[in-house]
Amino acid sequence: MQKNKVEQLRLVAAQTPPVDPADVITTHNAEAESALLGGLLLDNTAWDLVKDLLHQGDFYRFEDRIVFGTIGALINATEPADVITVFDQLTREGRAEEVGGLAYLHSLAQYVPSASKIRRYAQIISDYSSRRAIQKMALDGQCPVSEIAKFAVKSVAASGSALTEWVPAVSAEPA
Repeated sequence: MQKNKVEQLRLVAAQTPPVDPADVITTHNAEAESALLGGLLLDNTAWDLVKDLLHQGDFYRFEDRIVFGTIGALINATEPADVITVFDQLTREGRAEEVGGLAYLHSLAQYVPSASKIRRYAQIISDYSSRRAIQKMALDGQCPVSEIAKFAVKSVAASGSALTEWVPAVSAEPA
């Protein structure tokens, strides 16, 4: 039965026109990124809920990567990480204007639907990061399909979240 499913997928793939990389929309959730960063600026104890799940590179926006890294560095150094202290640190590093300055940090702190949902926001960001990685692997054409499938399955298992709906339930092993 599994072999039939694989054959069906191959047939569909053979009938699908090639994808122009310029037509592919990179997946991300700007709202989840903003909510997570704002939540961290308001509640530094939430860092413990997300530090194991996210890395700077998981953020789509360059500015959000810098802000997340700065927040993490301050908290890990047992320093407070709020709008003012993060802005001060970014200013010292010469990166404040690069992220949009004090105005952007204030907007993050104001855009927090619910700080209590910060772990879920982190899962959303992680899911989209995995989707981008899978998409990049597929478009680069450098990885065998079996490796892409293994990575996808591993990503789903690691996150235990909504990616299960996005990755087809097929074995990563050849039939």
